[in-house]
Amino acid sequence: WSMHHILMDGWCLGILIGELLHIYNALKNGLSPRLKPVHAYGSYLSWLESVDDEESLNYWRDYLSGYGGISGLPVGVGVPEPDSVIEELDFTLDISTSDRLREVCTTLGVTENTFLQCVWGVLLGKYNGGLETDVVFGSVVSGRPGSLEGIEDMVGLFINTIPVRVRGSA
Repeated sequence: WSMHHILMDGWCLGILIGELLHIYNALKNGLSPRLKPVHAYGSYLSWLESVDDEESLNYWRDYLSGYGGISGLPVGVGVPEPDSVIEELDFTLDISTSDRLREVCTTLGVTENTFLQCVWGVLLGKYNGGLETDVVFGSVVSGRPGSLEGIEDMVGLFINTIPVRVRGSA
């Protein structure tokens, strides 16, 4: 079973697998499957059409106001020497480090995701000349509006990529 993100997002897999298992178990036990009512993807499209484009444009224009650079990993940074070996480092934070990270985030009043996005922004700034204090990068979000009835059970494509801006001082 495979799918492409142009059809649906990862959230949908849980919905579809849950329904598949429900149908399988019902049929295995000689019962008729009873699935939840379907919430049409069209209601999301209608909601999307109702969003005030001008308000959205103004929000993002204001959010990105004054930003003029391009944040990325510069070409040539991290290019290995001819005799070097490229390795991948896979690690897991131990419980005490995870707990300490959670404590720091609680003290700062931010989520762990926000903290890590900030760290990524600082690293991008360092890789972009070392003095870059205004960095923008993309973050994939679910894009499911909580105000839309049945959105948590809807199957379709909802993902979006939004700009995340990290500003600091040198």
